[in-house]
Amino acid sequence: MSRKRDCGGGRIDLRRLREGGAGNRDVRGAAGIWASDPLTPRERQILQLVAEGKTTKEIAGRLGIRVKTAESHRTRIGKKLDIHLTAGLVRYAIRRGLIQT
Repeated sequence: MSRKRDCGGGRIDLRRLREGGAGNRDVRGAAGIWASDPLTPRERQILQLVAEGKTTKEIAGRLGIRVKTAESHRTRIGKKLDIHLTAGLVRYAIRRGLIQT
């Protein structure tokens, strides 16, 4: 019996998933909530604005924070997700439902 299950164009190794291996942060529970989201609510807010095409300066102005603080949030988001290009952050935000396409 295969321990892998087809899942919308990709395959998930169920044994690794149960053990907390790769792919764990892309699994939704029954309520549609992501099993493991490494971002804080503020980081999700910043990510949403980045994905909407806002510049760091616009994000800072909208949230009432310094530009350097917005840059720090964005840097932390990239490190936590291991995604360092804006296009990758946009894809992540779309998959997480932070923005509508």
